[in-house]
Amino acid sequence: MSEASKTDWEHLTKLSDQDIDIREVPELGEDFFRRAELRVPVKQGQFTD
Repeated sequence: MSEASKTDWEHLTKLSDQDIDIREVPELGEDFFRRAELRVPVKQGQFTD
């Protein structure tokens, strides 16, 4: 398994949309959506131990 997440999920869930700084996040332009592809994962069977 991968290393445990170092993200403070409890803190993040308490943030409002206004608390999140998105100034450095680029906007997605028309080209992004024109080239985007919908990929639906293949449904896998349920595994139990």
